[in-house]
Amino acid sequence: QNPPNNSLPRPSRRILTTRLKKLTRTILLPALLSLPLTLSLRPAKITNAMGPNLRGPVIEKEIRGMPLAKIMAADAARKEMAEENAATNKEASRIFKEEGEEAHAAYLKKVDAERARKSAQKKVDREALIEKLLIEEGYDPWRSMKGKAVMFEFDYGIDLYQVPGTEQEAFENLKRVFPDKYDDRVLERQRLQTLNEVESMMDEGMSKSEIIKKFQQEGEKMEHLTGNPETMKLKMMREKNKKKKAEKKQPVREETPAEDVAAAVPQPEPTAEEIAAKEKEAKLKAKADAKAQKEKAKADAKALKEKKKAETKAAKETAAKEKAAAKAAVVAAAAGAAAASAGASAGASAGASA
Repeated sequence: QNPPNNSLPRPSRRILTTRLKKLTRTILLPALLSLPLTLSLRPAKITNAMGPNLRGPVIEKEIRGMPLAKIMAADAARKEMAEENAATNKEASRIFKEEGEEAHAAYLKKVDAERARKSAQKKVDREALIEKLLIEEGYDPWRSMKGKAVMFEFDYGIDLYQVPGTEQEAFENLKRVFPDKYDDRVLERQRLQTLNEVESMMDEGMSKSEIIKKFQQEGEKMEHLTGNPETMKLKMMREKNKKKKAEKKQPVREETPAEDVAAAVPQPEPTAEEIAAKEKEAKLKAKADAKAQKEKAKADAKALKEKKKAETKAAKETAAKEKAAAKAAVVAAAAGAAAASAGASAGASAGASA
């Protein structure tokens, strides 16, 4: 058995150390230098360095209302531009291959001119639409519900009445759920008020362009002051709820029953989830009502069809009876006429014999 290294004589240890140094210089060091730098210097991967996620999962906020409408408008514009560019590039490539470079340049110039013409025409049509809405029909393009919806659809092709969370969509839901409380009479009063304002301005000598500019300035000013329309709508709803609760709240006395005390305590404001749940319930109710109306209309149509069928059958039977009676009357008349003719002939023959 070999003794430990520390028990070797000094010359033997010196020789062993020299051999180890030589081995390191000739074999180990070149092998280490030949390794990739990233492999030799990259630190070990540390997992879960910050510990568990104490905040919990991040829930993305649902996008609704005008922010959603603007995203939809941007997507629609991007899609339309991509399709138009694809068609233009395809036709340009064909012209370049078949007709040459000059025809290709002329085609691109024609495309640019057509785009400029369409842009200018849309601007003219937009000004005409604003004048028609405001001056003739009484819908403010910057403040009224319908006016803003018409202008947004003209500009971007998006119907705000179909976008969840917009004031237009919310008003339509209220009309379906509470038809006795919310109807078009509110919009009609606003429209008549706008028409009266326009007429007063025209009586003061203002031109149509001046009236349109004034309405535009007032609408932009209101939007700047109120900020986000969706935020203002929520504020108005909360203020309305507070007002209702204040009107219903009664002073609580010592002898007041516990149930009345609990009813008098102000309830917390509805959260976004509760509002969404109510809207969902309203949509389900509206869907069920529409289905019931559809089934009722289908049943009424079927009953009407059966009734018309029975009436048609009765009319045919009556016509057949009348036809048979008329035919019988014709036959009887013919028989009577024949009998009368026969009698007359017989009388004539008898007279001649006499």
